[in-house]
Parts: sequence; C-alpha cells; structure tokens
Amino acid sequence: MKSISITKEVYRSFVIEKVLPAVVFSWPAYPNVTIQHDNARAHVTPDDKALRRTFDAYKNRGWSFTLRPQPPNSPDTNILDLGFFAAIQSLQNKKSASNIQELVDNVLRAFDDLLGRNLEGLLRQQLQGAPLVKGEVDTQAVNVVCPEDVYGAAKASLDAIDVAAMEEPIEEELREARAVNELAQELESMDLFDDMADALDALGIEAISVDDE
Repeated sequence: MKSISITKEVYRSFVIEKVLPAVVFSWPAYPNVTIQHDNARAHVTPDDKALRRTFDAYKNRGWSFTLRPQPPNSPDTNILDLGFFAAIQSLQNKKSASNIQELVDNVLRAFDDLLGRNLEGLLRQQLQGAPLVKGEVDTQAVNVVCPEDVYGAAKASLDAIDVAAMEEPIEEELREARAVNELAQELESMDLFDDMADALDALGIEAISVDDE
C-alpha cells in the first residue's frame, strides 16, 4: 500500500468509480441519495461536468443522486464531523501506527467498536446546545448538555473517589478534543504548499512516514 496525493481528479474518480457503485449495491431502498462532503479544495463541486454526467446516467436507472457540500463555518452542526468521524478519530488515535496499513486497521477497528446507539440523537442535542453558546462557531461541540444542578446533585451522591473516577475520563476526553480542534484549526489555516512537517512540529506532534519501504 502506498500513499496517494489527493487531487480533484483523484477524488472525482474515486466518487464515480467506488462510492456511487457501492451506494447502489448497498442502499436498501428509496433511491434518492444525498452525498455530503466538506469544502476541501480537492473536492469536486455540485456542478462538476463529469460528475453531473454520471448522475444523469444513474438517473436513467432510477437513481437520484445529489451532491451538497457542508455549510461553511458550522462545524458544530455538520453531521460528518460531529458523528462518526469525530468518534472514530478519537478511538483510533489511542493506537499508534507506523505505516498506512496499521492506520487503516486502527480506523476499521474503531469503526467496528463504535456503537450506533452512542450516536443516536447527537445532532438534535447539538442543535439544542447551540443557543447556549450563542451560535459561536469556534466553540467546542456541546456533545452533552447537563443542567448544573443535576450534575451537582449527582456529584453530591458520590464519595470523593467515585467523583474523581467519574471526572477523569471526561477531562481526558476534553483534552483530546481540544488537541484535535487545535490541529484542525492549524491545518485549515495552511495553504496547500505550506510545510506540513513544520506545522506538526509547532503543535508538538511527531510526524510518521506512511510510505512502505
């Protein structure tokens, strides 16, 4: 396995040759499908001619595909970032990887270990929590909104050891979330030709090689 530079041409080819056939093969019913992705420069736009021609060809087979980029500057309500991606990233980061195959294996294990019920209601909870931070886009996601009095009552019913055991994983998760957020903000501020190694070094992250020897 070798690393590949993701260009618009590579991305378009993957969507047309891999993603759309996989959706048609696996989709259970109701062939009206919306594909969503973020606004990375390598991603094709909804008016991409080659993609439109492919969508039209599928329409003749009874399938309706639509491409909708995520709304910009709204990370707290983008379900791709909010749900599986964020959870899987947190899980796979707990295992080290020295090459691409190990990284892929870690992601697959994280996906298999993630319980679907843990994600149910997450978007609704996020929408309910957004007004509490006045819609600020640079605020950490409000994954759980718990009234302060309820949280205080729960702590009061526990002894000091149990309180510490309860709060420790929460603090660890918050630290990981802040680190991931800082990395994402740094990467988003970079131009395509910025030095990735320098950026990672500035964040205190040791770069690894993902090319097979």
